[in-house]
Amino acid sequence: MHDQPNPQPSQRRFWLWFGLIFAALFSLAVGIVSFFVYQAYTISKNITSPTPIAIPVPTPDQEKLVDLGERLTTFQTAIAEDQPGELVLSAEDLNTLISTEPDLAGRFYFDIQADEVSLKGALPLDAIPGFEGRFVNGTIAVRVNLQDQNLVVTPTKLTLDNPEMPKFVQEALLDSLKEQNLAEEAAKEPEFQQWLQTVKSIRVESGKIIITR
Repeated sequence: MHDQPNPQPSQRRFWLWFGLIFAALFSLAVGIVSFFVYQAYTISKNITSPTPIAIPVPTPDQEKLVDLGERLTTFQTAIAEDQPGELVLSAEDLNTLISTEPDLAGRFYFDIQADEVSLKGALPLDAIPGFEGRFVNGTIAVRVNLQDQNLVVTPTKLTLDNPEMPKFVQEALLDSLKEQNLAEEAAKEPEFQQWLQTVKSIRVESGKIIITR
């Protein structure tokens, strides 16, 4: 096995730019916080925690980073040249991407099972008055697809990591989120929306996210 070069700045830019695809999942956590802070304030202390749950932080493997960068670059080139292309991403790829970003590492962790993407997270609430030093800990599973060039992210399961939380609260949160497209805010990003127009399909199957154009 030979040494791999450090990722080039252009490759790193592609990783960060491609992360817009998953901005919907990150903004999902904000949506949950907004829901229980403003709609269920009296019990919100039971939903939050004074400590974050432990989130795995994989050590970035140089060869995997280079391979991921090359695949993203190849797909971006297909877009730029208006050619067919396919990008297949595993949960390991997504977690590798996160591990390179100090603001995200240790806060989110992906898993993909069959046709569902799960995101485990520890979201600090310091920006919300009255919730300084508290966290939302939990896992959400979603289905992801592309409909009429719009990214649709639909939650299927929600587990908040707090044994004191009433079950009906968790069910109410999930029911509320099911009525929303969790990618709606991310889709407002002009660069992201422009990227979506170049993609033919986004689907999750056999534990992989598959994007074609």
